[in-house]
Amino acid sequence: MPARELLSALIVTLIGQPASDLPRPELFDHGRIRNVRGISMTRDGRQLFVTLRGPDRNAARAFRDHVALVRYERGRWTRAVPLRPFASGTSERDPLVSPDGRRVYFSSTAPRPTETGEHSAYRVWYMERSDTGWSAPIYADSLNPRAESSVAALTADGSVYLVAGEVGTPASLDIYRSTPRAGGRGHSTPLRVEEWSTPVSEGWVSVDPAGEFAIVSRQPVADSSHLLLSVRRGNGWSPLEPLRFSGSNALRAYDYRYPFVAYDRSTLTVTSATRLFQLPAAPLLAAQGEVAVSRNLPAMTRLPVPAIEPNEPELFLPVDLRTSNGIAFTPDGNTVYLSQYTGRREGNRQWMRLVESRLVGGRWTPPTPVSFGEPPESAVSAEYHPALSRDGNTLYFNSRRLRASTDTNDLWRVTRTASAGWGTPTLVEEAMTPFYDDYASVTRDGSVYFRSDRPGGLGGGDIYVMRNVGGTLQPPVNVAELNSVDNENDQYVDPNERFIVFNRFFPASRELDLFISVKQADGSWATPRALTPVNTVVDYELTPTLSPDGRHLYVEVSGALLRWRLDALLTDEEKASIARR
Repeated sequence: MPARELLSALIVTLIGQPASDLPRPELFDHGRIRNVRGISMTRDGRQLFVTLRGPDRNAARAFRDHVALVRYERGRWTRAVPLRPFASGTSERDPLVSPDGRRVYFSSTAPRPTETGEHSAYRVWYMERSDTGWSAPIYADSLNPRAESSVAALTADGSVYLVAGEVGTPASLDIYRSTPRAGGRGHSTPLRVEEWSTPVSEGWVSVDPAGEFAIVSRQPVADSSHLLLSVRRGNGWSPLEPLRFSGSNALRAYDYRYPFVAYDRSTLTVTSATRLFQLPAAPLLAAQGEVAVSRNLPAMTRLPVPAIEPNEPELFLPVDLRTSNGIAFTPDGNTVYLSQYTGRREGNRQWMRLVESRLVGGRWTPPTPVSFGEPPESAVSAEYHPALSRDGNTLYFNSRRLRASTDTNDLWRVTRTASAGWGTPTLVEEAMTPFYDDYASVTRDGSVYFRSDRPGGLGGGDIYVMRNVGGTLQPPVNVAELNSVDNENDQYVDPNERFIVFNRFFPASRELDLFISVKQADGSWATPRALTPVNTVVDYELTPTLSPDGRHLYVEVSGALLRWRLDALLTDEEKASIARR
């Protein structure tokens, strides 16, 4: 046997299925169901209960979670319909529906029957459905072992698995099991599943309805989550081991959460970047070496759904290339630069780094750190938002290299040559002030648009431009037509300056939306218009970027890269104005 084949055989023997053959998560319904925290589904797979996030106009906080129902009807999934179990403005999450759809558990901030006034802890309630609709919510007294609790799984023997902990302390979350009392009179006091308990947070669990295996979501650090597998061993459970599937070892720590094993045992559904993804359970378990379990599992079924319409976004790039504030393509479209979260955090500060991926054989390679980035142990907490010049040889980015102990960014740039590659980054001194100067976008002639909150602007953050004259950047000029008393940011200017897309943050409502402005015949910018098809009240639409061919607009939404057809977003007047320039 040749050496290469021998090595491959050895790897398969040691770790199981080759990485290239591991099951890969499939996007559910083309990503149309958005802003999802977690889900459960009836046995027939046609009723989907989800946690969605919506605006809250009547409280100091901007958003509340609510439980909603999505149905599969006439060949497509309907819009989510909120259940709203309480008349007051409480917050609900973590719905778990019974296999027959007749009972749904959820957690709510509503007061217990003996209390008054909303509280901050989420406690378990349930509702029963009859032919006339849902009952009033019922407090599940025996299923609230800690200050905060959620029902995560139901098994065929009547057991209920819960995730519970202390209020506002994610690290305190543990998994509990409650068994039915004799005669069907409620459930026993929940007991912690010791095999799954660790000093870090067990964020969620889904147990196979037959009780043969469990998928646990663990949060080793803030904003990260890893899926682990445990298999029934006699009266106990095997130690938790990482669940291997294609994309599970992404560089960006934030990956997959809220697993749900279907009641027919065919499918594992997970949440990532607020979208739903599915994996076939049988090949997934077989890939872990659990062949005995996987032989008992049916094949995954897929309900047909309509294709993406021209005015709908599609998820772009594999899931393991999610971004955390910025994306830039080389002119040929074969290399992409991203900023990604490293998993390191201190207080509110997150460590970010720049990575690159190449398109090889029709697939994007795993992201690797750029050669000029700061090492992971550096005190610099953030290097992000890459922006390339039109020839692809100069890259601008945000960095705190000079201000590692603060949250203030500066603009930096690095150039490359064909012989030496990327050089050493230098500060863009033309833009530097003691304030935020960041988020570059470069025109074809080398002029640079950026954001700054320096004194003298119209709002908290304004868009400025530094004109390139003879290879020298001129002093920044405030682009007054684009700015407002609110905060402008994340601008992307068309290479020929025919139009510009940026986001505007409204401090009063804490909303953030995308706007577009086109250049008029006299060279001024038109009054910015909200990009209504893109904006939502629950998502932050970030870092708009145009594809190299100019046909698509990319937007980062909750870590996912969504791609819209640009012509579907423009008005006829805007199309005509762009065509004239």
